[in-house]
Amino acid sequence: EAGMSKQKFSIRQHSGLFMVSVLRLLPIGMGSSIGAWLGRQSARRAIRLKRKWIVRLHRNFERLEGLTEYRAREQRIIQHVEHLGRVYSEYAVLHKIAVQRFNIEGRERISGIDGPVIYVCVHTGHWELIGEVIRRFGGSVVALYDPIPDKARLKVAMNVRKKFCPENAGTRYIPASP
Repeated sequence: EAGMSKQKFSIRQHSGLFMVSVLRLLPIGMGSSIGAWLGRQSARRAIRLKRKWIVRLHRNFERLEGLTEYRAREQRIIQHVEHLGRVYSEYAVLHKIAVQRFNIEGRERISGIDGPVIYVCVHTGHWELIGEVIRRFGGSVVALYDPIPDKARLKVAMNVRKKFCPENAGTRYIPASP
């Protein structure tokens, strides 16, 4: 991630970064709907092109969810990729989601802790919101993260994470490695 500002992005990556900056200006619901639409379009295109990941999802949904009908699996794949589209588009407004829609259940358990805390967050949906939990309760942070190969997406993810837990507030970000 060091030197990321000097990273050269492809035209596709530049358009993705531009899209994030546009989505940042929109209301949460509108940006989420755009992401869902893009996800559905992507899934349908991949289904038409018989991409390898689509074949894998068919197999997984049959094995894991018992969907034996091809059309039912196809619909489930479209729903799944629609959800992914929402998640990606909502990165741009995660700061708004944190303020407007995020609630911490069991906050009394966290606020009463005196001493070091290890937060563990399942990597589903917007797991970066764990940063909002940490921000609300204070403390210094050492965060492990997966340095995803797509440098444009990594830049977006790190920017979101650093808004919740800035490095100038003592947060250290450590890329995971073997």
